[in-house]
Amino acid sequence: MEIYINNEKVDSDKYIGGNLSAILQEINKSLDEKVVKEVICDGQELNPNNLEANPKLSEIDKLEVSTIKVQDLIKQTMADLQEYLPKVIKGFKQAAAQLKLGNQANGYEILNYALQGLRWSMDVMSHGSTLSGNEKLMERFNETSQSLNTMLNSVRDRIDSGNSDELVTIISESFQPELDRLQAMADELAHHYDVEEVEPQVDDDLIDKEK
Repeated sequence: MEIYINNEKVDSDKYIGGNLSAILQEINKSLDEKVVKEVICDGQELNPNNLEANPKLSEIDKLEVSTIKVQDLIKQTMADLQEYLPKVIKGFKQAAAQLKLGNQANGYEILNYALQGLRWSMDVMSHGSTLSGNEKLMERFNETSQSLNTMLNSVRDRIDSGNSDELVTIISESFQPELDRLQAMADELAHHYDVEEVEPQVDDDLIDKEK
């Protein structure tokens, strides 16, 4: 098996992991202030954080790995958050509008995407606030997160009960201030990590199809 890290061939004998996941763990441990960013295994591009395939060592002919500095990865992820979160917030508004019009199938589909996007955004902000080492930022995020999770439970309860009228009210009225607080928190994290200000593409929908 041949292993390339940042286009440089390395001695594969020092990596003794039994499968791809184990090898990547060993490579990550050997990196100084860097992490694995991209993986190409025998020509197939894989997500190192969520492997779609995990072949045995004996099944791999060529492994190509690219790395990134941890701080650069955080900064890049925060930039992605700045671009994506406004679309998520817009998605909740679109879902409420569709449900109010009686378009339940479309409304619930958009709402599902918005909830997934919100989970990703909150995970990113949780890691970002922790890695910042700034206690005030961590404290503020925890407060925002707790308040938002309480509201999310109310949203899920209405989804489970199929009460779209109450769901519209919660999303349109009670939920919106919490989302605004989350956006303000995301802006603060972006400022902490010196992320260049991005003009949100709020004209873009959360999902790129219309019904």
